[in-house]
Amino acid sequence: MPRRREHCDHYVKGQPSICNHCGRADYRPAVAASIIIRATHQQQETLPDHQETMDAVQQALAALTAIVQQQQQAQQQQQQAQQQQQQIQDQQDQALQIALQAIQHNQNAVAIHPLPTFSGTIEEDVYVWLETVQREPTAGGWNEDRKRRMINAALRGVAASWQWQPPVGAVDNWAGWSTAFRDTFRKRYTFIECENMVEAKQQLVGECAAQYALSKATLRQYCPHQMNEAQFVPYLINGIRHHQFAPFLVHSQLANVENLHLNLFPSRSSYHSHARDSGQTWQNNRIACRPKYDARPANIGSAKENGFPTASTTEPASPSNIPTEQSAIEPVSGKRASRANGAGSAIGTVEGPNCSIRPAVINVEVENIGEKVSALVDPGATVNSIRRSLVSHLKIEATQTPPLRLADKTASKALAGEIVLNLCWEGISETVKFLVLEDPSHPIILGTNWMAPVGVVVSLSEAGVMEAKKGGLKLSDLKKNALESETTDWLATCMMPKGEESLANQLTVRKVTVVPAKSLAFIQTEMKSPERKTIGQEGRSFIVNRTYSARPGREWIIPSSLITEQEAGLSVPILNLASKDIRFYAGEKLVETETAIELKMPESTEESLCSITQQTERKHGSSEFVSKLVAPRTLNITLTPAIRVPSDPRHTESPWWKVNLFKIK
Repeated sequence: MPRRREHCDHYVKGQPSICNHCGRADYRPAVAASIIIRATHQQQETLPDHQETMDAVQQALAALTAIVQQQQQAQQQQQQAQQQQQQIQDQQDQALQIALQAIQHNQNAVAIHPLPTFSGTIEEDVYVWLETVQREPTAGGWNEDRKRRMINAALRGVAASWQWQPPVGAVDNWAGWSTAFRDTFRKRYTFIECENMVEAKQQLVGECAAQYALSKATLRQYCPHQMNEAQFVPYLINGIRHHQFAPFLVHSQLANVENLHLNLFPSRSSYHSHARDSGQTWQNNRIACRPKYDARPANIGSAKENGFPTASTTEPASPSNIPTEQSAIEPVSGKRASRANGAGSAIGTVEGPNCSIRPAVINVEVENIGEKVSALVDPGATVNSIRRSLVSHLKIEATQTPPLRLADKTASKALAGEIVLNLCWEGISETVKFLVLEDPSHPIILGTNWMAPVGVVVSLSEAGVMEAKKGGLKLSDLKKNALESETTDWLATCMMPKGEESLANQLTVRKVTVVPAKSLAFIQTEMKSPERKTIGQEGRSFIVNRTYSARPGREWIIPSSLITEQEAGLSVPILNLASKDIRFYAGEKLVETETAIELKMPESTEESLCSITQQTERKHGSSEFVSKLVAPRTLNITLTPAIRVPSDPRHTESPWWKVNLFKIK
């Protein structure tokens, strides 16, 4: 028998005895039953594995679903956040749009505001106009194109025609255009004209050094030859009010305007000490410190080349001779300035820097103010003023009074209101209306509307101090006021009455009289006195004390004079200082007079007087008051030529008995 082969390792029960896997035997198909059995066996083995797989798949799907849901929720939250951020962005954009619209509206509003026009006339200053129109575009933030269009729209007349035909070479931008425009329309001055204009600019009363220097430094641009600051500083020094410091400042050789600010005003103590020790007068100081106008170019050819006449070699006039408004109203030595042109309410005094006369200051008691207050008695003030800090705790009423002008017409004081208070001085109580000022020169300033009811007069004492006294100078005060000189002792002795009694009479206007402006006239007056008939029969003389009125529009003055009653009455000279006619009505109180005792001179006195007159004429020529051919017989004849109308109504003149008739060396 043939040998059977063994089955291989891959043998499966039910398969042929010879394995087809290893190829060791020929193929024999397997029995169908064995195949079915094997398939069933394999299916039973794979069923548990499939169930586990399905469970795992379901778990994975559940986990995936949860993840997807979480992602969807996160995405929804992100979308909501984006929507909120978009809303915030929209709100910000809307606010920004509103702000831009507001800015555009403001720019349009600035653009609508018209610029000052310029016509190119001789009265207009191109420097001032360019500086003004430059500030408006800078504040509005305009660009160059808009600035040019707006400025061109403000041009008128010949200036408007110039913009269409500018000079050749003008740069098409603001800097070039403004330079060409300024060179075309700037004012041309000769050297003499420019020098006079610069020297005429003086420091005003109350003007600080910075204001004066800045305002005067602008005049440097009008010079035909450009000057640097070092060359212009002497002209600034030339116009300062503290003239006693001018020589020192000139020799200091200040290089610029800033150094002048620091050295212009020293301390108050040094100022007063220098003012006392200085021996030069105000005019001498100004002339001494006046600089030479050496800023002229050396290559000046002719008038045709430079556009103005060539400068003369003659020395220009000094600043004191320049006819300016300030020099016409500013006194030299503390005299009060005249308001003869019908100025409004004035307050304050005008004093020279070297004036050593102190004003009249008194101590007064004011209602609702605990302590005494220093008050300045100012005969040149037409109103009363008080410092606001003194009445800040009281009710201040509003006022309709316009701003006050100082006596030199250079400054004004803004009013904070008005208040009515009771003022007491030396037992005299008076209700006074005060104008409240922020910073007056004195805590209280009392004017003529207080002096007249109280009867206060201001006079110069022997110590050189202005004093305020009650009542005027009477004839009984003649003895202590008589001049101590050999030539006037006899006159004072003859004029001194034996008793201390004096007869005062009130003169009133007899009929309506109109005094023309700026002229002297005589007013017929009558005397309201019980003794008038006796006086008229005797033809006695009367002394008229100096009287004046500072009422705005009615400025007049009656000089100290000696008048004699005639049949037509008493004729009183009166000078109208106002710029319009003044009407005096019948019965109006005018002035008080005192009876003068008319004395005859002894023959010996007459001979001595003639001898003195002849000796004086041999030395000094003809006498001013007395003629050698006619010897004075009476007091009237002696004093009548000596009556003079004062030129300054604020200047306190000596009484007629103090007139030095004969000056003998």
